[in-house]
Amino acid sequence: MSELTIFIPAGKTMYVNVSSPEDQHRFWLCQVLGYRVKTRLVAKPVSYLPGEQWWSLSEGNLDAVLTQGLRDFGTVKVTRRRYEGKRCDASCVKARLNACVCSCGGANHRGTTEGYRLVGSSTLVSGEWTWVTVTYQGKRVLEAVH
Repeated sequence: MSELTIFIPAGKTMYVNVSSPEDQHRFWLCQVLGYRVKTRLVAKPVSYLPGEQWWSLSEGNLDAVLTQGLRDFGTVKVTRRRYEGKRCDASCVKARLNACVCSCGGANHRGTTEGYRLVGSSTLVSGEWTWVTVTYQGKRVLEAVH
C-alpha cells in the first residue's frame, strides 16, 4: 500500500508525497482538491525527506488532504515546525497596565523586548523552533517524534 507524507515548513506552502507512480499523485490530488487547485511538482524540499518528487500546494488544503489521505492510505505522516517558547504581541509592548494575558507574563510591557525577536508585523517570540513528525492512523495519533 502507498504511503502519504506531508511536509509543512514555515510559510504558507505544504508539500505532499505519495509513494506511488508520479502520474497517480496528481490524479489523487485532483480528486481530493478539484482540478482548479494550483499544484506544482517540485524537487525534494529538504534532503532528509523520502521520495524525489513532491507536490507543492497551499497549506490551506491540509485538512482535505489529511482527511482523504487517512481514508485512502490508512496512515499519514505530517512533519511541521513547532515553536517551543514564548509568544507575545506588539499590543503587549504598548500596554500601560501590568495585567498580561500572554506568555511573557508582563515582561514586555512598556517596550521592554530584551530576548525577544519580531516575527511578522506584530508577534514577538523568544525560544526555539523544532521539527515534529506526527503519524496519524484513523483518528489516532500513533507517534509524535521531536
